[in-house]
Amino acid sequence: MFAARLDRFNGGVSVKNYISVIKTSPATANRDLNDLVEKGIMQRTGEYESTRYWLMSGKT
Repeated sequence: MFAARLDRFNGGVSVKNYISVIKTSPATANRDLNDLVEKGIMQRTGEYESTRYWLMSGKT
């Protein structure tokens, strides 16, 4: 589900983008994205409002 919607976010996924697509709270969005980073599925770049999350290459 998540990967199918990534084509809408060529500049990476922000927490705000994630919230709008998944329809969840900011706390859950942050928790989900941080979990994906910890699992090596996504990479985090930037800080604060400019933070973006990117799918790691080679992961499905």
